[in-house]
Amino acid sequence: MARRIIFENFGADTEENRKRREEITLFEQGVRNRIEQTKSAVQMNIARVANIFESRDLQRIFQQLDTSTAPKDGAILRKQQNILEIRERGLLDEELLKQALAVYAGSGLDFEYPLLLGARQVIMVDPMFGDERNRAALIERISRIAKVTESTEGLQFEIEFVPGNKELVTLTLRPEMFGASNLPHNVARAEQLRHFSPGKPLSLLLGFRTEGADIDSDPDVLDKILPGGAVLADHASGNYLKSLTKEEKYQFIYMSDHFDVADLHASLQKYWAEQGFDFVPLKSEGDSYHYTFLKKRDTSL
Repeated sequence: MARRIIFENFGADTEENRKRREEITLFEQGVRNRIEQTKSAVQMNIARVANIFESRDLQRIFQQLDTSTAPKDGAILRKQQNILEIRERGLLDEELLKQALAVYAGSGLDFEYPLLLGARQVIMVDPMFGDERNRAALIERISRIAKVTESTEGLQFEIEFVPGNKELVTLTLRPEMFGASNLPHNVARAEQLRHFSPGKPLSLLLGFRTEGADIDSDPDVLDKILPGGAVLADHASGNYLKSLTKEEKYQFIYMSDHFDVADLHASLQKYWAEQGFDFVPLKSEGDSYHYTFLKKRDTSL
């Protein structure tokens, strides 16, 4: 995603652009190195996972967690790290997640991610569900964990979030577009697809590599998030970050080597505070600003 957007702005094959491509290669090598460094911290620490997820169902779901995002190993590890940190730090309102809808923008077949964060009712928003084969693939994937039934509300199954207590999970599949696309190949597709609107209050808005759709491009959805609810997504601040690219220091907005991270975090904290959210940097993300955790403030207090 980042590389594609940067290359679109490179233009001619000049010395300056060749230098930038070399910088991207070094950046990607650094990503691969970090993947190797974090594998043992997540996958090998069985005790840590068991401590967070007492339920055998959730332990199996954690190990099954997958993604279509490349590089695949890195994307899976990133999700796993963030899940463990968020659960250990108690950043989510678990009671709210039990009662209110969660939305997963650009979900693909990844039903595991929102469940590991505590969601019971999930709307999975992805144009791919317009193809019945993808729906069937999702059902097969869930069937590795639990028996799936289909109802007017969506796909339903029961798992244990805590040992000894089966709870109903409902997944509603919406073959729609989320937010405003900023990639040319998505513009034509967006004209043919219905635009997603949740209609009900939300406990969580989740996104992972949302293929050009900036989460903050749809204020109506953000307004639906309940106090105590959260946003966890990579392009959560995309619209705002684009507004900064006119300044020289933010010219390479997708390359973390080209700006002061502390300064950018402070800017994001101020921006999201104005929208009624607390911007919470995740330790597992290091200096990255791509993946954003936001907590909706309760303004009634």
